[in-house]
Amino acid sequence: MYDIQGKTFFELATDPKFWLHLNPHLTITEDGGKPRSPVVPFALSAEQGRQTIADIREEGYFKIESVLPPLPLKPLVSAIETLRDDHWPVTFSYVYDEYWIKLQELSEVLTKILGANYKLMPTVYTFCVAPGGTGAGFLPHRDRSRRKLLRPDGHTVAMNVWISLTDATPDTGCIYLLPIQYDPNFPNNLTNCVVTNYQDIRALPTKAGDILGWNEGVYHWGGRSTKRGTYSRISMAASFQRGDNDALETPLLDPHKLPTFAQRLSLIGAQLLRYQAQAGLSPILRQLAVDLQDLDERLIVNDDGGPFYYDGEGEKRVASVMRDTKSKKLKGR
Repeated sequence: MYDIQGKTFFELATDPKFWLHLNPHLTITEDGGKPRSPVVPFALSAEQGRQTIADIREEGYFKIESVLPPLPLKPLVSAIETLRDDHWPVTFSYVYDEYWIKLQELSEVLTKILGANYKLMPTVYTFCVAPGGTGAGFLPHRDRSRRKLLRPDGHTVAMNVWISLTDATPDTGCIYLLPIQYDPNFPNNLTNCVVTNYQDIRALPTKAGDILGWNEGVYHWGGRSTKRGTYSRISMAASFQRGDNDALETPLLDPHKLPTFAQRLSLIGAQLLRYQAQAGLSPILRQLAVDLQDLDERLIVNDDGGPFYYDGEGEKRVASVMRDTKSKKLKGR
């Protein structure tokens, strides 16, 4: 039995034994590296590969059904529900090996889209949308709006991949998006977000084990649950980029290796700070995220106008923060 008495949130969060106490059916490889068992990637058929590339080029997104068998996903769903019930942000699911391994199982899909040398960006997140009309996904947005996201040959530079761990329907808050052929601002005016014809919006219901992926410039959002929804819509997401492209964010990760425990905590902290407005972080959790981010290399976003990083106050430009720090030091002399 794990004793939490007298321990701070930081002490709990940085103790693998605490997380294994919450979800003893999962694992944590503290030093990272290769998974303990060989990873079996989803076998993408030639036709699926052709259709996926065509969908991305023509519509900006793809959907592949039954990529991950539903039964092995149930322990992942259970673990996320445990985190939620224990009042931890559910993105802490990424302390466990199993969520990173699910991303590794998509290697053939990602190689087809982004090339064999693709990289995992330091962007991971877990969603748990409550049923009954009280929960909703993120508001309409683009994942990235200040960079060119298409190569001259029309291929995408980066993708957001979304894994459905439970069924996602209009009643439970599925994903909606604006296909790029109907978006007057794609790809060259991404800071503008407008829908000129609401009939162009597409709902993307999924079954557990289906995956979605979209160019990071695609305008999209998560729906709101309804009173007819009887379970939480649970999903996980991560962003990937081509390895032969300049780093959109750092540190870029080897997608075939598990991050160390410290790296996982740092990345989780960075995500909580990046999405603190959407997550509604309390002051205590915000400070915890700041402290966790400092455990490893800080997340830097290399968008135009940047680079940027995130702290307890939100997004900040690295250069301006450096100037502010230098100014304070001079005043203190």
